[in-house]
Amino acid sequence: MNMMTMMRQFTIRLRMLGAIAMVLALLFMLGGGGLWGMGKIQDQSDAFLDNSFAEMQHLGRLQAAMSGLHPLEGPPGRSGRDCRPLP
Repeated sequence: MNMMTMMRQFTIRLRMLGAIAMVLALLFMLGGGGLWGMGKIQDQSDAFLDNSFAEMQHLGRLQAAMSGLHPLEGPPGRSGRDCRPLP
């Protein structure tokens, strides 16, 4: 049976309801894809904050801790023998 012949057997009301149902189905599929994509982005953001950003914070704390390790060092270019100990 031809598709057009089969479609002509349906009433206009049934065809309109079918079209509305198809549009709603496509809308739900689009919304589901959007929600899935947002979930993936959320997972990637959480992984970034747990790994990369935490490592940067750790490096910052390490740099701050190391800045106080050598109080006897002078400015760059001076040798250690030119430095005086702090009182």
